Amino acid sequence: LNPLTFPGIAPNSSFSSMNREEPTFAEDNGSTDAWTLKELLDQAEAPVEAVKEDGAMLSIRLEWDCVVDKIGGCKSPTGQVRRLDEGKVRGFNYYSPEYVHDQTLNFGADTRILYKYTGVRILVSSKGFGKKFSIMATILQFSSGLALLSVAKIVTDFLLLFVLPEKEHYRRYKEEETPDFSDLRDKIVETEGKAVKLRGRQSRYNQMQNTT
Repeated sequence: LNPLTFPGIAPNSSFSSMNREEPTFAEDNGSTDAWTLKELLDQAEAPVEAVKEDGAMLSIRLEWDCVVDKIGGCKSPTGQVRRLDEGKVRGFNYYSPEYVHDQTLNFGADTRILYKYTGVRILVSSKGFGKKFSIMATILQFSSGLALLSVAKIVTDFLLLFVLPEKEHYRRYKEEETPDFSDLRDKIVETEGKAVKLRGRQSRYNQMQNTT
């Protein structure tokens, strides 16, 4: 029993080893979701004969791995068994007296019968990991990755230029120096200016010839 729930991602679903139509034991060669009492005692290293005499208290922790948005999403749990009644007081038992009164009112003939009940008390707890696909989380991770691309470029350039052993080679070939064309650009501008002035003079000279 002891169902497991994931309120944050599947509030209306619960998972238990009792979800299947019938249990699966170890000898069935499948994923075990049921254990015999002897298997539990063996895992707790509790001798069966001693348990018959004094009883025992066991803690069973079921660990689940669940994909909650999938049919049959929880795999069969793994169980961790630990014995709790360790120390000076071992076992799990209690006593119950029964008094049998003599019908002849002879008090010396009254009988007291003390019964000792022993058994195995099992405390079960569950721990699990629930997984579910989320389109919102996917979009968030994708957008965060895109935002980090620019940061990755800056970090890569810094490592190549200042940290790695071949930084001198990287620095040499990252930026290629070209000749300074600023003087040539000034000469081109000056030449174009002279050409404009010459065309202006030619135009005025032609106008003067036409008027004469």
